[in-house]
Amino acid sequence: MKGYPHKTVDLFCLILALIAICVALASLSDSKKVAAAFTSGGEMREVSEIARAHQAGLIEHTRQTLGLISNMHLDKENCDQDLEDLLAKQEGYINFGIADSTGQIICSGIPNHIKGNVSDREYFKRALESNRFAVGEYQINRVTSAPSINWAYPFESSTDGSAYVGIAVLSLEWLKRVVDEADLPPGSELSIVDNKGVVLARYSDKEVGGPATELSYNMESVMQAARELAILKMRDGKGTTRYVAVAPVGIPEQEGFLHILLSVPVQRVLPVGLGSVITAFE
Repeated sequence: MKGYPHKTVDLFCLILALIAICVALASLSDSKKVAAAFTSGGEMREVSEIARAHQAGLIEHTRQTLGLISNMHLDKENCDQDLEDLLAKQEGYINFGIADSTGQIICSGIPNHIKGNVSDREYFKRALESNRFAVGEYQINRVTSAPSINWAYPFESSTDGSAYVGIAVLSLEWLKRVVDEADLPPGSELSIVDNKGVVLARYSDKEVGGPATELSYNMESVMQAARELAILKMRDGKGTTRYVAVAPVGIPEQEGFLHILLSVPVQRVLPVGLGSVITAFE
């Protein structure tokens, strides 16, 4: 019985230690929540660079793949199978196709695909008008119902000498993965924008291509930053001030044609690594 008071003290100390551990764990959990609610200027730059590098790699790979398609022996009886085989070997693509000069699809990598007409699509128009590798706009693919961006490459077939357009349908799931892995704060948006300020694709509120705040793009300021990554201060249509990291992505023969834009409300951005900021509104 003489040792009982000591046991009581030990038990009391153990309880205090357990309480302290619980408080520490709760504090750690809260700190993680706070960290997830904010980002830093340095992290914005890093995410933008990752997205730019990924998009640039996809563009070059797509250009080479469409070049490969343009050099295929165009056998209209078997070209569906040829594209299906190619599609099976490529990750990140929803479909490959070939259209004639009227926009009529003559070959598709998706089996039993009902071959429609794409003459109304921007990527097809741009490829024919420029006679160059061209990008379209964000769209829901007519065959798979998946969000995508289409790329087109005009060519003259060595088989029959006729004009055709090779088409690559690129999935936008990579855009979603970049944002998910970055764990950006609420209200963040990652967009791909052309040199006219047209949003080709965007990721917002956990949905690729979903509704997103329209920024009042000052494209003159964006183009001034076209040679390197820069952070701009801009206002959206609701008057919310945002930091927008702009990372240019070159397309062969159309340097600086695309821009990766990462937009975060200023109150969600810590100044660490922010660097110089261009104010793009009055």
